[in-house]
Amino acid sequence: MSISLDNGDRISLWDILDNGKEQAFATVLHPNGRHELVDIEPLAKDATNIWTSEATDHRYPTRWSVSIPALKARIEVEPRMREQEVVSLIEAHKYEGANTVFGEVLGKSVTGHAVVELVGNWK
Repeated sequence: MSISLDNGDRISLWDILDNGKEQAFATVLHPNGRHELVDIEPLAKDATNIWTSEATDHRYPTRWSVSIPALKARIEVEPRMREQEVVSLIEAHKYEGANTVFGEVLGKSVTGHAVVELVGNWK
């Protein structure tokens, strides 16, 4: 998930599920050029609004609550439209699309946009 906020922060979120283990972290680039690597609360547990693709029968969450304790951030990410699956005959199907972002960082309201990429079938 790549998030651009109206306060100038750019956040890349990584939530990797591998053999039942989840690793969740973010890199944050602040407007002053400072770069941070921070922990996030795993995204999978707060993913909601599951959408099932009619084309592939794959299931994907389409709304996320992102918590970044180091930034005192709580950010909601929701799609501009739910149906954003990329269907391919060559590689795995994936969900990739444009999202709207709103929430709080360090006690201040923020808005922005994000691109979300999910690979695999959500169970």
